[in-house]
Amino acid sequence: MNATAAAMSAGTERVERLENQYYGKYRAIVVDNKDPDQLGRLRVWVPSLFPTEGDAVPDDPESPSVCDWAWPCLPFGGSADQGLFFVPEKGSKVWVEFEEGNLDSPIWVGVFWSAPGGATEVPAEAKEMEDNEPKRRVLKTSSGHVLEFCDIEGKESITIRHKDGATLTFDEKGSITLGNKNGTFIYLNAEDGEFAFADEGGNNVRLGESNLTLTNKDGSVIDMAGTAVQVIAKNVMVRSDTISLGEGAMEPAILGRAFASIFDAHTHPTALGPSGPPIPVPMPLSAPTHPAMSKSVTLK
Repeated sequence: MNATAAAMSAGTERVERLENQYYGKYRAIVVDNKDPDQLGRLRVWVPSLFPTEGDAVPDDPESPSVCDWAWPCLPFGGSADQGLFFVPEKGSKVWVEFEEGNLDSPIWVGVFWSAPGGATEVPAEAKEMEDNEPKRRVLKTSSGHVLEFCDIEGKESITIRHKDGATLTFDEKGSITLGNKNGTFIYLNAEDGEFAFADEGGNNVRLGESNLTLTNKDGSVIDMAGTAVQVIAKNVMVRSDTISLGEGAMEPAILGRAFASIFDAHTHPTALGPSGPPIPVPMPLSAPTHPAMSKSVTLK
């Protein structure tokens, strides 16, 4: 066989090999994502290869217009018990290829924007840009869960947000905020070295290097700073079997009313007999309104 004949034969073989082969990417719509083997495969409809009447998306995954299970092409994995597992929802728009051009071996390789119903698929969280530079990397699920990486200078952060509003944020200063949907949160302030907790009712706790402050919703406060403790409240009650005020306290406190009843009844001996009450008669110490009796401090 001369060179010309050999070239013609090789060309014929290539043509035969390429017949009925499908190369390149095709736009497709997910018809079924419930892979019985849970491998992330999809049943897809490729309109340009399997047109339907009125371009209607097939309802039946077993329809002859629907491709066999399309294997995923993912950016990570390939070994046992590891990898990236994100499967598009039913109705999602995906790019499809065919392994070695074989129509019976579909592969889904990604998704494309199609603005279904006039609404873009791009998550709103990704649209805050600086000079149109995409500095937010966002993963958002169909229910609304969000994982966001922000690389905007001065705003660098990582945020995990539940669809109902619970949030975990790592901010640009290395601080961490964890909050639930009702407003209760924990704040780990890296810049000031503080810890803060506040609940939805308005109670809060703050801890610093040498201070601790507890505040309730009604304004009562316990503040410990250095070696000092301050208690602020409308009423303060201390319950204990023993109370010592001051280091090494040994002297017992006088019980006001008991002392007053004894003091009011006491007499002094004189040459004429026991003394009587002074004139004019002072207000008895046992009187509740006596100015010498504290109205704020009581002892038991």
